[in-house]
This record gives sequence, structure tokens and C-alpha cells, in this order.
Amino acid sequence: MIDGRPWFRFMDRLYSPLPVHDLDPSMVAELCELRLEFMDELIDETIYAKVAHQLREAAAERIAAADAGPVVLDFGTGDGRFSRTLATRLPNAHVLGCDISFASLRRSRPKGRVFQISTDGDIPIGNSRMDLTVACFVLHFTLPVRAFEELHRITRGGGHLVVNTYGPGGVRSRESVERTGWKVVGERDVPDIAGHRILAFQKRPG
Repeated sequence: MIDGRPWFRFMDRLYSPLPVHDLDPSMVAELCELRLEFMDELIDETIYAKVAHQLREAAAERIAAADAGPVVLDFGTGDGRFSRTLATRLPNAHVLGCDISFASLRRSRPKGRVFQISTDGDIPIGNSRMDLTVACFVLHFTLPVRAFEELHRITRGGGHLVVNTYGPGGVRSRESVERTGWKVVGERDVPDIAGHRILAFQKRPG
């Protein structure tokens, strides 16, 4: 309690006036920028490594072996940590990153191609450009439905969205994804990490 009101702990060290799954996008951006200052202290490397490994492998399964130079978007790239390992796992892919936090993108810009997106969910990419989008530790926040509509729009027919989910925000995000035209085509638990799941969605071919 602070001044008689509850605050909610996030990643053990940060506190928010609302549960993280109830924050609006501008507050999410502010929290993510604050997190940058303490990243080395906040991340549980064991959990991150296990979830990121499962997510990378699930993403790789959705890229056909015959695909030449698939275009992959790391949605909510933050400082680019996951996109760099994704590029290593998919060496023939063109990996892009986007985030609502400009401070995060300033950290990743020297290491990859990135761009900022607005808090209302608009994505400045043309129709049917992406073969695959991956979101690593993003969907515990409740995103605008518009964001999932935009991801659907920029993805080619038959393309995929692969994410990890946990907590109430993950449940809400899954519902939003399915409402915007995506079909679940894969689902599995992350071994030894309770409550974490990997979901794969596909845009209808054609």
C-alpha cells in the first residue's frame, strides 16, 4: 500500500498502480522504458531462456523449408534481444523489429532494422508483407484489438503469428487474436515453467 492504495509488483522490482494486464498502451510504454534501466536485475534468465527457446523453435516450424528469404517481424522487440537470437535461428530470414517504446528501439537500432508503432495499434507496413510474426513476452499486457487486426492485415495468406502467453493478459490476448481472424494451429506448454504456453496462429490462405 502507498498512500492508502494498492500497487502491483511486476518483475519483482517494479510497481504499477494497476495490474499489468490492465495498463493502457501509453502506461505499458512507460513501464517498459523504466524496465530498461534495471533489465539485468529484473530478468529471470532461467525462465527467459526456456520460454525463448520454445518460442524460437515454434517459429522455425512455421517457416517452410522451401521459403527463400521469409520476412519475420519481432513484435514488441524491446531492446532487440529476442530478434537477434531469432535471426541466428532463421539465418535466411529478414528479421524486423517494432515496439511502442522509442527508448527501447534506440538500444536495438544499431543491431537490426526496427521501427516504432503507435499506442493505438497501427503498424506502418503494407498489406500481406509478413510471412511470420513472433511476440516474446508481450501478450501478458492487454493489447488493443486494433494491433491484432493490423498484424492480420500485414501478414500474407497462410502466414503465422507465434506467441508466448501467461497470466490474465495472455487469456485476453488470445481471445482478441481469435476474434480478428486468426486460427489456432499449434499450442503447447513450456516445459518446467508453470502457466507459460506457446501458441501458433495462422491467417487463412488465399
